[in-house]
Amino acid sequence: MKNLITTPKKIEFVNTSEYTHILASNNIKPHEYIIDMSATEYAHIAFVGFLIDSHQVISSKGGKLNIIVSKKIFKLLNRFNLVDLLNIKIKHVLL
Repeated sequence: MKNLITTPKKIEFVNTSEYTHILASNNIKPHEYIIDMSATEYAHIAFVGFLIDSHQVISSKGGKLNIIVSKKIFKLLNRFNLVDLLNIKIKHVLL
């Protein structure tokens, strides 16, 4: 079962907990999760931490996390060497 989470243009610190609740409500069962950040141009560093934690938790439960990002978010995550770890895809490459 795939679960799709789509993010807005801007993710502030206060919005990060909303995404934590979304994943927690699914009890992180072995599923494939897709976070579509292709429209996102700004993400607070707390959301980057959420992505790392989500990847680790989902992977440890036998699931898979795929993240589709905009060019701006790709550059941000690439600065932290997270592109390979988090299985990042740029949406325009997938089209």
